Amino acid sequence: MLNIIEHLKEEFIKKTSKGEIPHCPNIDPDIEDYELYQNIIQNWYSNIVELSFLPSICEETEEFLIHSPLWVQHRKKFKTKFHQLDLTQKDLNLVADIL
Repeated sequence: MLNIIEHLKEEFIKKTSKGEIPHCPNIDPDIEDYELYQNIIQNWYSNIVELSFLPSICEETEEFLIHSPLWVQHRKKFKTKFHQLDLTQKDLNLVADIL
């Protein structure tokens, strides 16, 4: 099943390399564990396109520093907080390409 997820990600990457930002890929509803895999691909899409991996921006936010696919620093006026991420380097590169 992970091959299907990887295939959908690769198709998405091909489209973005042509300047498109495609909609979230859909899993065939006839596949066993459809809901689980659809949730996986939707979360991935949300991280890549909507930057949902970033903490919420608040009035005190000054900047986000993405140190690696595993860590982001959220600098606020009076404090700095580190957040753990669950991205791959390939995912992070794709985010940068889209931006």
